[in-house]
Amino acid sequence: MGFLAFIPIPVFSVLVAGIVMACVYPSARKKGMPVATENARRAANWGLTIVAYFVLSAVYMIGMSFLPEGRTGFLPTGWPIIGFVALAAIHLTVTIMGMVAARKGIVFRNVLAIPFIRRR
Repeated sequence: MGFLAFIPIPVFSVLVAGIVMACVYPSARKKGMPVATENARRAANWGLTIVAYFVLSAVYMIGMSFLPEGRTGFLPTGWPIIGFVALAAIHLTVTIMGMVAARKGIVFRNVLAIPFIRRR
């Protein structure tokens, strides 16, 4: 589900990917497979983390637009763009690593994800 973020619709695709990753967890939990449930929980946490980072970047960019004029150059307004590109690279890496771990039948531990959903 993480690859949905790379659909060429800039804002919408990231939000949809994060929400879909979070929505898959309840159905995986119902199936009762421990490794799949734990991987789904961690993927949901990563999806919610992506959405949170994206919203914070958007709020920062909107806030920067209200500053007085006279700024020249790319920075500081460009920080969210740099962050978004870095987040896309990190997301691609985490998604591939998670798929490889799930294929091997082990739990992928993503230390970058904020633990929104705790283990029961």
